[in-house]
Amino acid sequence: MCNIDNIIDNIIGAFEKAQNECAPVQNFFSEVWGNLNENDHTRILLAILRTEVELSNGKRELPFLIDFCKTFRIFNVDAANVTTADIRFNEYYQDGERNFIDGLVISQKDPRFAIIIENKVCGATDQKLQLDRYIASCIKDITQPNAPTEIVIDSNLPANGEDKIIDEIIAENIWAIYLTANGGAPSDKSYNTHQLRYKNDTKPINTNIGEQLLCLNYKDDILPWLERIKYQLPGTMHNCVVSYIDYLKQMLQLNNAKLQDEVTEILKKYGTIIDSNKEKTYSKLTTLISDLQSEIKTANNGEVLSDDEIKSNANRESLKNIVGNIKDDFERPYWDEFYNLTQKYFEEEKRKKIKINKIRYNSQGKGYIQIRGAEWDYHVHYEWFPITFKDLFFNQEDLKLCIHIEGNTEKIKQARNDCKINDINETGKSIDFPITRNKSCYEMIKANNNEFEKWLSEAYKEVITYWGDLESVSNKIKHQISYGKI
Repeated sequence: MCNIDNIIDNIIGAFEKAQNECAPVQNFFSEVWGNLNENDHTRILLAILRTEVELSNGKRELPFLIDFCKTFRIFNVDAANVTTADIRFNEYYQDGERNFIDGLVISQKDPRFAIIIENKVCGATDQKLQLDRYIASCIKDITQPNAPTEIVIDSNLPANGEDKIIDEIIAENIWAIYLTANGGAPSDKSYNTHQLRYKNDTKPINTNIGEQLLCLNYKDDILPWLERIKYQLPGTMHNCVVSYIDYLKQMLQLNNAKLQDEVTEILKKYGTIIDSNKEKTYSKLTTLISDLQSEIKTANNGEVLSDDEIKSNANRESLKNIVGNIKDDFERPYWDEFYNLTQKYFEEEKRKKIKINKIRYNSQGKGYIQIRGAEWDYHVHYEWFPITFKDLFFNQEDLKLCIHIEGNTEKIKQARNDCKINDINETGKSIDFPITRNKSCYEMIKANNNEFEKWLSEAYKEVITYWGDLESVSNKIKHQISYGKI
């Protein structure tokens, strides 16, 4: 830890002083409602997703839900047919007690397709088996919608034990979004514990939906998406979203450069958190964010926080967001170098556009970066996994670059089996390539002699030979989808 007991109070005290000296920014949402809670944020997101437009043929559809699904690769939009959907807030379900899903989206044309939204933007703690219960509820509604079957928690079942087999198509069609302010994954007690069963059964329900559990956050995912779509929204909604974007920036401390500069100076002064050693600086910033999060007090079991505790929480949350922004600013030039060189290599070699997702994290908190042809089906891609900023830039152990053809539907399995890639691993749906190096990528970049570019080009040299095969698999999958066979 960064001598947390000795310096945290000094940092907070200096932060409060700097905060008071920076003029507050007025915003419609904060003026009218004060601090929005998680329900408020969920209502706003669902309102955007259910915004309809009328097409030239007189039909109405949900373009922002479709765009949301495409942006975050939530099932195959053509197969799911989410042009119309039932979008519900605080959806009630019964599992032995009253429970509510923050947001639920169900395709009206094919109710097997569902999106669960669990919003933790204000830092609420995970409840016992929370995501498991939500997913099990959706499975029940798909498999036996009219049955009075109740889902029950059975602590006698072994945690993370044997699964009850469910239809793979069902698992493929249920997506869950775990939504936080700055990034995070559900805890072990919330997801995939296998301690749920139907009331009249003895086996656990399999709630493992794999990569369909998306860990998104407002800072890196929702905010950029809102910035992109705001001009497409109809008048009144456009004005509301513009104000909401400003509110999010204020909440995440993204629009106060002066205060961020002040915090940078504070961190230089106390505990030498920012110093000349880049790797130590990064480690200390990461630790301080974790320490601040651990000091934020949560009200449990109906407990009411005192005014001082609420103020303390707000200060630590604001400081945590600003330190997170400083950490992001620290990372950005290195990630930009990686993304730009990757794009340059593939597009120069193949003369075709590619898509690269910014680093995302799965439900276990492991990072991944995917690369694919711009027109490819999203099931087909190259992938760095598992990877984090520290893995890539400060460590020098071997990395892993994979070829993935993901998905469990019969048609995707058939496409994978029919492809010419003989080494594809059916269990992992991938071929894994170890990428070696004799120094960290940070050291390569610091040398300033194109060493990083040469290393990255060498890493891609073997996997790019599979481009044509992967493109063929993608075309086959897209052909099956166009005829409704997948």
